[in-house]
Amino acid sequence: MTTDAIAPTDLAAFVESLPDVAACSVAFAQDRWIVAIRSGGAVSAVEYRNLTWEHLGRGTPAPVIVMEDPSTVGEPTMELVERAAAESRSVYTAARDDVEEHVCRIVAAATENAVVGVDDDLFDLGADSLVLIEVSTSVFETYGVQLEMQEVFEAGTPAQVARLIKDRMAD
Repeated sequence: MTTDAIAPTDLAAFVESLPDVAACSVAFAQDRWIVAIRSGGAVSAVEYRNLTWEHLGRGTPAPVIVMEDPSTVGEPTMELVERAAAESRSVYTAARDDVEEHVCRIVAAATENAVVGVDDDLFDLGADSLVLIEVSTSVFETYGVQLEMQEVFEAGTPAQVARLIKDRMAD
């Protein structure tokens, strides 16, 4: 992918039009967009990632979002993203196997997110007790593995939920 599909100024204008965005800075590096956003905190980095990715088109690599004041960071880089606290960034990681894919699909449907990565925080995605029950029920129906709602809560990400499933299936 190249930046020919969309100009940085066009992407910045789109991101600045999103809810609660006070300012942003964009850069294209390592074959993907990196976006630094200053916001009031009402929208998660995962939600900004998915909205921006939808705008770019799902055929493009997922953008990387970091919730940092663009006036203090200059051009956003992957080094900035790596230094940022986990809860203030969103880097999409695709499912690596069928179990992770199933958990991501269930979480996406239950939280009404178009895309869920394996390392996305369940609560950044909008998960609540009903979502946790839905995940537990689907896991039991699909794999015959009983997960308590508290276990799903403590797992925190689709990857960790999938790890619980795989561990129990191995027993």
